[in-house]
Amino acid sequence: MGMLDDLLGKEKNNVTVYQIVRQFAEQAGWEIKIENSDCVVISFEDELGSEDVFIKICGKNNEGKTILEFSSVGIPFPDDISLAALFGLTLLERNAELLMGHWGIEDISSNKNFKVFLTMILEGMDVSDFKFAVMAVLIEKKKLLVDAIMIRLKQEATEPMTKNLNFVFKSSHHLRYDNGKQVSGPAGEARRAVKVEPNINGNSGHTVTIFNLDGNHPVWQNNIQMAPKQMKVIEETENKIVLRGYGHDQMGNSFADYFLTIWYRDEEVEKCVLHIHDRNIDIEYLPWNE
Repeated sequence: MGMLDDLLGKEKNNVTVYQIVRQFAEQAGWEIKIENSDCVVISFEDELGSEDVFIKICGKNNEGKTILEFSSVGIPFPDDISLAALFGLTLLERNAELLMGHWGIEDISSNKNFKVFLTMILEGMDVSDFKFAVMAVLIEKKKLLVDAIMIRLKQEATEPMTKNLNFVFKSSHHLRYDNGKQVSGPAGEARRAVKVEPNINGNSGHTVTIFNLDGNHPVWQNNIQMAPKQMKVIEETENKIVLRGYGHDQMGNSFADYFLTIWYRDEEVEKCVLHIHDRNIDIEYLPWNE
């Protein structure tokens, strides 16, 4: 018997089961991102960003066979109950089209998320079955994201933007927030300029650059406070536009954690707020004060 048969022949605990999962992942050529006593996480990367698939034991059937659960990263439950109901109805309609797996709601510590779930019996599973389960979850989650992007692009095509996104906003001082708490400003002057312009690389969207108007940096000898980052509009309301970074720089650093909220008053830029989500930092650039 092979090693996998040996493992299956033993009385399985979580460690043994996840050894089997690890073997399947290695045979499929996938790297494991996280492995512990609760689950195994495999991460995938493409042009839409990274996506994780979670694999964990969810119990045994009435024949005593181990059931594995494959699931996606959750989509947060909207605060607006009517929006949540509409989104839930959309996912129920998608369930009717799925050959395997289903959309459902996961509730952890009162935090609800929509997720793709798929369950399979471990006994008798081979690497082809394993790959099929992982890819079924991954493809459905990605398909939902692509469909959402296409809907957004159609909305943008039919609802032309009315606000100016080609400007230089000068700020004489700013406020910084770490984890939602103000940690500096607005004491003294810290003069900056937020420049938003059509994408300088010729791609879709815009380029956002922040300059230091107090002088050049002592190391790289220019006044660029934040290097250019390409961004796209993800939200537009009556008095604000939200941009989100996409793609990456020449070193491979992703722009996806950078957001810029632009606030307008009477069609003029009132202030700009830079959000760096992976570090929980918000910098609010206030109007120029002579």
